Amino acid sequence: MKIESAPLHRLYKPESNNSSSMRTSIKIPNYFRLRVMALILYITASIIFTYASVALAGELVLRDRPLAETEKLMTIDLFSEEKIMGQENAPIKVLESQVTIGKEYISFIPPQKNNTATIIIPDRNKRDLYLIRIPFTIHEPAKNKYYQKVRFQIELDNRDAIAFDLLPKNVNSKENVMKSYTISPQFKFRGIEGTLGGITNKISFESLHPVISAFGEGENLFYWIYESQKEQTISPGTKYAIIILDVSRGTKTITGNIFCEALISQNIISDLLPKKAKTNHYPIKWNLNEAKPLPQ
Repeated sequence: MKIESAPLHRLYKPESNNSSSMRTSIKIPNYFRLRVMALILYITASIIFTYASVALAGELVLRDRPLAETEKLMTIDLFSEEKIMGQENAPIKVLESQVTIGKEYISFIPPQKNNTATIIIPDRNKRDLYLIRIPFTIHEPAKNKYYQKVRFQIELDNRDAIAFDLLPKNVNSKENVMKSYTISPQFKFRGIEGTLGGITNKISFESLHPVISAFGEGENLFYWIYESQKEQTISPGTKYAIIILDVSRGTKTITGNIFCEALISQNIISDLLPKKAKTNHYPIKWNLNEAKPLPQ
């Protein structure tokens, strides 16, 4: 929005050539312009801090807020299928909701210096590891309908590209909880308790609930399941899929697809006859060769 100040003679017409009157005519528009500039700066700052993810001094805070327009890739339909009684035609599609796929963020995970880990980890002379973050937004379903279960799935075309670790996982809480993680020397996600200082590459989820599970570690097909608890539904909003990706050394690109399905109930109390909805498969391409290394 472009704001132009009006000419001075339209804002104030002096009754005489008195110098004090002229000084007054100059102060009014200047004060007005300062107030407008301050308002614009305040609105701009508010917009910036409502972005879905915010980086704070080595910490990535992931928030359940709408994605910025620059973070969105595609919004795809979440639909159910219904057959018409007495007809053998293909079922008709009924729009239930939508899912917005966000832009992926990819970082290269450098090898650990002097790593003395005793457990089995990828041979960094043969394998590369990447930290990948994908935001996605589950939109509100139709009126008086509720999400009972949501599955967010990623399948990679290259069977040699696998998920070494996944986040979020093992969440079971009746209330919103904040959880923080970092990457261990074994290249696994490790939970952080309390507010510890001096930790690099800290990932914090501002809100996790109610039940979140991750499946497919060591596979090229992996997924997250969000489940409701008794009398508690899955809240629509922005969620995150975070992967430590394990690929052959020198791999430049990875292709695959994203798929989402859900069980949608008509009643928040009853689990009877939930409706199954799904999306079409959305193609993805990750350019690993453009990734910047994580700080160590």
